Amino acid sequence: MKIHFILISLLAAFSSFAQKGAIDYTDVFWPFDVVRKNLMPFRPYRAACILEKADTLRIKERDLYGQAWMTALCFAGDIRKKNEVAEKIRELSPILEKDELLDVSIRAFPAQPIVIREACKTSVTMINEAHLYPEHRVLVKSLLRDLYDIGYRHFCVEDLVVSSRPDEPSEMPQQTDGFYINEICMGDLIREAVHIGFQLHAYDAPGTINRDSIAARNLLAIYEKHPDEKMLVYCGFSHNMEHRKSTCVAAYLKRIAGLDPLTIDQTVYCEKEPSVFYTRLIDFYQIDQPAVLISGDTICRMNITYCDFHILTPPTRYTHERPDWLRQIDRRIAYPLDPSFEKGIVEVYRWEEFVKYKLPVPIDIVRVDAAYGRSDLLLPPTGRFVCKYYDPAYKPVYMRIL
Repeated sequence: MKIHFILISLLAAFSSFAQKGAIDYTDVFWPFDVVRKNLMPFRPYRAACILEKADTLRIKERDLYGQAWMTALCFAGDIRKKNEVAEKIRELSPILEKDELLDVSIRAFPAQPIVIREACKTSVTMINEAHLYPEHRVLVKSLLRDLYDIGYRHFCVEDLVVSSRPDEPSEMPQQTDGFYINEICMGDLIREAVHIGFQLHAYDAPGTINRDSIAARNLLAIYEKHPDEKMLVYCGFSHNMEHRKSTCVAAYLKRIAGLDPLTIDQTVYCEKEPSVFYTRLIDFYQIDQPAVLISGDTICRMNITYCDFHILTPPTRYTHERPDWLRQIDRRIAYPLDPSFEKGIVEVYRWEEFVKYKLPVPIDIVRVDAAYGRSDLLLPPTGRFVCKYYDPAYKPVYMRIL
C-alpha cells in the first residue's frame, strides 16, 4: 500500500539520511530532508525549486517525492502548483468505488451549521484534515467562534509541539510550535483559536509504536482536568476514523474512557480523490463550498462511513492564481503587490507579531514571476501588515507596511 500522508515524526527522523547540500537519490527520504532544511530559516520556495529540478528518472519513490514537493509548495502558498504536482507525480488509489446516491430530494447544506448542530450534543468533537490540503484548516477556523459559544474551550491540535513554549501557552503561533504551523492557513487557525480564547493543547505522540493509544490517554488526561468544558480535537487522516480502525485515537477514547466523540471527516470526499465518483457527486449537488448531504433534517449516509459523518469539499478554483476558498470562507480581500517588484518572493506578517516574535508565521506568501503570472496578496480585511520582499535567492530587497 502506498503511503498517502506525511508523518511529522517521520520528517524529523529523516534529517540524518541526506548529506548536507546534496541530493542522495539512493535514499527515498531525501526530498523530506530538503523541506526540513529550508524551514529554519523559512525558505519554502527554495525547497520547492530544488525538488522541481530533481531528476525524476532517478526518483525511487515518486509518491514520497510528490508529498515532499507538495509540502514545500503548501508552505510557499502555491496551491495551484501543489495540486498540479498531485496530479502528475502522486500515485493515489481511488477510495470511492461506486456512485453515491444521486437524488433530487437530497440537498447539499453548508457544513458549518451542521457541524455546530451536532457538536452541541457531545462534549468531545474530533475533526480531521488531509495535511496537504489547507482548505480543511480554513473550514475549521470558520467553526471556532460558534464552537466556543456552545461551550468548547479546549483545542487539541496534533501538530503542536509539546513544551514548545511552556511559559507562553496563549501566545500567537511561531514557526517552532509545529511542522504544519508554518503553513499560512494552519498558522491562521492557531491564531484565531488564541484570539477567541481557546486553551491550546499538544497531545500527539509521534514516533511512538503505540501512537494512537498514547494520544488517546493524553486527551483523556486533558478531559479529566476540565470535565465541565468541551474539547475540540484536530487530527490528521485516520486518527478519528472510529468506524474504520479499532486502533485509531477515537476508538481508544471509547475503550479506555467511555467517551464517544463526534467524529467528522474531511479527507475522503475531497479533491485529492481521483475517482469519477467524486466528480459526479460534486457536479450533481453543485457543491461549491464545504457541505453535508441532508435529507429533511437528517444527515445522509454515504457509501464510505469511516466517521459519524463526512464533509464534502469541492475542487479548488482560482482567481488570479489564488484559491477561491481563502476569499469565500476566510473573507480575505486582495491587496496589489508593488508593481515595480518583478521577480522574487513576498511574505506578509501581522505587524504586532512581526515586532514581537523572532519567528512569526506569515499570514500570506506569494511568488512573483512574469513567466508564472502575477498574483494579488490575500489578507484579512482589518489589521496592519509588514510585507517583506525577497529576490529569488531569498536576499532581502525591501519592506513595505500595509
